[in-house]
Amino acid sequence: MNDKRILCPVDFSPCSNVAFRQAVDLAVAQEATLLLIHVSPPPPAYVSGFVGYGPMPPYHPEPDSRLEELKDIRVNIEYAHLVGLEGETIVKYAEQKKCHAIVMGTHGYRGIQRFLFGSVAQFVLRHAKCAVIVVKDRAIESEYEAPEQDETTVTQA
Repeated sequence: MNDKRILCPVDFSPCSNVAFRQAVDLAVAQEATLLLIHVSPPPPAYVSGFVGYGPMPPYHPEPDSRLEELKDIRVNIEYAHLVGLEGETIVKYAEQKKCHAIVMGTHGYRGIQRFLFGSVAQFVLRHAKCAVIVVKDRAIESEYEAPEQDETTVTQA
């Protein structure tokens, strides 16, 4: 029995759908189990309408039903819905499950967007102990490409 595991975190964006397809292909080629996870952010530190001091009410987000809609008959898929900071949760889960690889998409944020939103893929690349494959959605990537320049040369007089 082959005990290879490939982790694929999804956020249901177009880039994570592309990564899911790549992860399935890799899992089929390596005869591995695909671990598909969705990470919900932790509860806010302050809940509007909560009056007084004391413990926070319990936080139990509903598992996203879209997770189990991602299927492929060629590979065995295990599903998990986790709560936490995305990058840290992905890395920790990969270590716990002894994953051989992580396949994930990237939104391709640049500049101020990257500063404001951070990069989960960048965090995972830096902290994961297994191989990490970051998949770009070419449609998103083309939005950020610089416009092609004329091939004419400009000379100064």
